Amino acid sequence: MKWYAAIDLHSNNTVTVVMDEHDHVVYQQRVANELAVILQALAVYQAACTASQSSRPRTGTGWSRG
Repeated sequence: MKWYAAIDLHSNNTVTVVMDEHDHVVYQQRVANELAVILQALAVYQAACTASQSSRPRTGTGWSRG
């Protein structure tokens, strides 16, 4: 099963979401805007996530790049 991760950056927090290939939310959490905290929150899902192209612009670096 393929999983996909998304990060929605806000001014004072970040919402991280992992969804499966059927668009079911596997994980969703609001975390602080600190890279180490975000990476730690998603680390459990890193190996299971599939890199893909997004229709929305992306910035930054990390394992979720497509």
